[in-house]
Amino acid sequence: AAGELSLFGQDAIRLDPEARRALRLKAAFIGEGAPLLSVVTGLANVTLPAMYHHLGQAPEIRDRALETLAFLNYPGRHDRLPAYLNQHERLLLAIARCLMLSPGLIFLDEPFHMADSACRQRESDIYVRLAQERGLTLLIATHNLGFVKRHADEILFLHPGGTARYAGWQDFTGRRDAYVRAFLADAA
Repeated sequence: AAGELSLFGQDAIRLDPEARRALRLKAAFIGEGAPLLSVVTGLANVTLPAMYHHLGQAPEIRDRALETLAFLNYPGRHDRLPAYLNQHERLLLAIARCLMLSPGLIFLDEPFHMADSACRQRESDIYVRLAQERGLTLLIATHNLGFVKRHADEILFLHPGGTARYAGWQDFTGRRDAYVRAFLADAA
């Protein structure tokens, strides 16, 4: 499909390799289920992006990773393989991995997908804290309308007719858009 993608004022599709690399340091992505490399420890998963992009020496990167895990209140053992960690621990590792690049923007794809209500609340608290304390912009694809209602500054709504932008929950629910009404009726 044809289109444009602009990030931080740059045409992200037509960048040369060096400019694309620089842009990748400004934006991070956490996919559904927060996949990690299964053959290395949690800490190695966290340090990998900083090592790949040569953002310091190994001891410095390791220290920064441990500080990031402490910021996230990581409860697990970072020396374990991901298979031996619970879902919440794996998510925290994925978030820490993103934060190692010091991005200004994190894309999250269905972060609450498999979480129970207690985990959803803990995850919500983390995302709110990242936005407030680190000044990050979070672009979250979610069907968790409770989170959207409480925390979204803006809503981008994708529907069969295109994309619509709303200035928060009241704007989203207050308009007479047929797609929004149908979506909300299905979600009820």
